[in-house]
Amino acid sequence: MSFVLIDEEQEVRKAEALVMSRYKLNPLALKLVTTLISSVQSNDKIDQVYSISVKQFTDLAELKGNAYYKELDKATDEIFQKPVKISLGGKDWLKANWCSSIQYRSGEGIIDFQISPKLFPYILRLKNNYLKYDLKNILSLRSDYSIRLYEFLKDEYNKNGRYGKKAEAVFDIDFLRTRFEIPKSYAYKDIRVQIIDKAQKDLLANCDIKFDWEVATKLGKKVHSIKFKIYPNAKNMKANEKLPQHLDGFMKYSEYLNKKYSTKGTYFLQANFTIEDKKAPYFFGINKNNLIYATAPAGGDSINLTKAQATIIRNISYLCSIHSELYRELIENNTDFWEFKHDTENREFYSVVIKSIQEVIKNNDVRSKPMF
Repeated sequence: MSFVLIDEEQEVRKAEALVMSRYKLNPLALKLVTTLISSVQSNDKIDQVYSISVKQFTDLAELKGNAYYKELDKATDEIFQKPVKISLGGKDWLKANWCSSIQYRSGEGIIDFQISPKLFPYILRLKNNYLKYDLKNILSLRSDYSIRLYEFLKDEYNKNGRYGKKAEAVFDIDFLRTRFEIPKSYAYKDIRVQIIDKAQKDLLANCDIKFDWEVATKLGKKVHSIKFKIYPNAKNMKANEKLPQHLDGFMKYSEYLNKKYSTKGTYFLQANFTIEDKKAPYFFGINKNNLIYATAPAGGDSINLTKAQATIIRNISYLCSIHSELYRELIENNTDFWEFKHDTENREFYSVVIKSIQEVIKNNDVRSKPMF
């Protein structure tokens, strides 16, 4: 048995298949299930019992008055009566209850939960294709639709946005109807006003992302799909999630890089690059005229880059600063890549930085024009 100390900063992790699954729970039941999921630890067993303090949960969820025990009773009924349906690809699907057992111990004010074994692959030891966010983002939301839409958009933002960039996602109305189990009586206007517009206000006030939206496609006069533009919501982000001011734009970053490295005789980047028809690893520095030059690891004369080549290198550096905390730390400390490579004490850190740079280059379109 594991007694859960609930912290609003604890991390929720759900496989994307679970995020995009079909279910509907009332807001309290959904918060209770999400709190339970956030309590799962990597070394937990499938038959683990999770004990949650009623008072701690109600305080965190800001439940007032004396009726919340009845509300929690109703919420646990919902958890049993409304299963989740997960698409397994093609026509295959899985239906499962959220929990295999729930027990209330009135004398101690404790609720014991056992998660259904079939759901554990979607919340335990996740390595790829999963959503993560801090629990606090959904605790103040009063609508289950707002919670579900937050998870949909947060998942897209984590994959395609992050660190000051926006992300975009297009969802068919029928897809949202199915996944959220929106009543058939809801016309498009009801979905727009009662779900999308309300969620827009809710996320702006309470969450670490916000969004704008517009109609993406129509079939005749009928709205078929909606485009969401997702942005970081700085006022609700933790301090360590906010980027330094110099990462607000490509030009601002270039100026910052010039100040950090110009005339210092140090290198800000190592990457494989084609110069003079030869692709090889080079170290890149900035001279007193703010022009970028390359030096081969074996030494020799430095090579001045053309404007187009220099812009690509600046793009790579900028992208790495946005997407890699390790590289950002290196740049902010004005670390010299050349010396850093030969620093045996930090060699492991250096190799991780190199891997993160390779990952950034692999996953981003590094063009000859500034990307941001």
